[in-house]
Amino acid sequence: MRFSSLKKLTFSTIFIFCFVTITGYKLIEHRLYAKNVQAINNVKNSYSVIVGYNDNTTAQNLAKKFHGKITKLNFTHKMFKMKLTNAKSSISDTLSIINKDKGVAFSQPVYTYKTTDASFPNDTNYSRQWGLKKVNAVQAWKLSKTNKKVIVAVIDTGITKNHPDLKGNIISGYNFVKNKIDATDDQGHGTHVAGIIAATINNKKGIAGIANNVKIMPVKVLDKSGAGDDFTIASGIFWAADHGAKVISMSLGGKVYDSVLAKAINYAHSKGAVLVAAAGNKFGLVEASPLKVYPVSLPNVIGVGAVNKNLSKAPFSYIGDYVDICAPGQDIYSTYLKDKYVYMSGTSMATPFVSGLAAMIIGKYPSLTPADVERVIEETSTDLGDPGKDENYGYGFINAEKALNGIYLNSVSAKNISSSVKISYGISNKANISIKIYDSNDKLIKTLINRKSQSKGTHTINWSKKDSKNSKVTNGNYNIKITVTNSKGLVVDTVNKSVSIDDN
Repeated sequence: MRFSSLKKLTFSTIFIFCFVTITGYKLIEHRLYAKNVQAINNVKNSYSVIVGYNDNTTAQNLAKKFHGKITKLNFTHKMFKMKLTNAKSSISDTLSIINKDKGVAFSQPVYTYKTTDASFPNDTNYSRQWGLKKVNAVQAWKLSKTNKKVIVAVIDTGITKNHPDLKGNIISGYNFVKNKIDATDDQGHGTHVAGIIAATINNKKGIAGIANNVKIMPVKVLDKSGAGDDFTIASGIFWAADHGAKVISMSLGGKVYDSVLAKAINYAHSKGAVLVAAAGNKFGLVEASPLKVYPVSLPNVIGVGAVNKNLSKAPFSYIGDYVDICAPGQDIYSTYLKDKYVYMSGTSMATPFVSGLAAMIIGKYPSLTPADVERVIEETSTDLGDPGKDENYGYGFINAEKALNGIYLNSVSAKNISSSVKISYGISNKANISIKIYDSNDKLIKTLINRKSQSKGTHTINWSKKDSKNSKVTNGNYNIKITVTNSKGLVVDTVNKSVSIDDN
């Protein structure tokens, strides 16, 4: 009996003790809570928090209780962003107080998230660069290779090498106007062109260039008036090719064929340089486009026309069969003399967009030949105007993202040897390859391989000069079509190579 009473008493005592303890804790906690809520209003810090609330209260009531201001409210999901000004306690202490309120479901600091994809650059005047947005430059930067810089020679009026948006991307060049090393710009045109290609990206100033993997080589061939003779220009092209330029950008032109210039162009091309030139500008809207402009009309040169913000041909841009591609060229904001930035218009401004894209392609696919680079730029462009190539837009408007997101063939050759045709090609990444032979009437003669998986690198296959029935083909011209398809079965590149068979 005594044992039972003791057991009961002990249980009751523990129960009461626990109740009193818990109740006492609640009372103390409430007093501290009320005191601290009041303290939030006596503040020296300013910050924002996110608060989720329950059905038994409202955002407005909570904000009032904690002396905050609602800056954003999501009524559907019962949460709001609240700004606290002059807060006496730290954000962690404030959140601790807020979380104890019965009407609060949760509270936390405001965190900042950034995309893991390519983001818009922080250059202060990026918003003025409509051209970069149209060519998908930001998306292309994620795809390009920046570990090795590609040298782009700007054959122009020189460059202001100490411009704050350029000085980190300029290497030594040469002044062929005055025959000295200093290739400082005294006209402004060359500096503007250079900025379109290589203005420093994400330096919180100025603009962004289209290419994130380049070094600019200033080659001054035009004087203060913006003019230069063919000898000087050709000398600059020769020099650039001999000093490692992988892209040669020429925002200049004339209307007379020049063998000296042609020789320089061919030499640079043979050294592995991609040559890009402006289509030319009309002086007055009534002027007709000339039949030929040089050097853009020369073989081995990518000819560039200009478009406006609406992707319509700029009114000043020459038209003709020498226009291979088009790019932004009207109202282009870029670097200028005396650390300034200005708007300029012309095919001169369109050309460096293509030059910069060529450099990014070379950086990612170094095995591509100059002809391959031109093919990639043209095949990945957005067709404008008449279907296919036309005199206004060439093959279309450049798409930097698409050009940097492919699997490409390179160094394709087909040689007729005694018993077979030796076909060689390289691919930039693992892909499915098909090789088919067609006669001069475009009739399929033989399929050598069909969607065969092959690794990155160089490959060789021999065609025995026999058709699908194992009969020897007749003499004549044949087309070898090599097609690349990706893992989804989509055709991502095609190269046609002709071969002539004349066996006795």
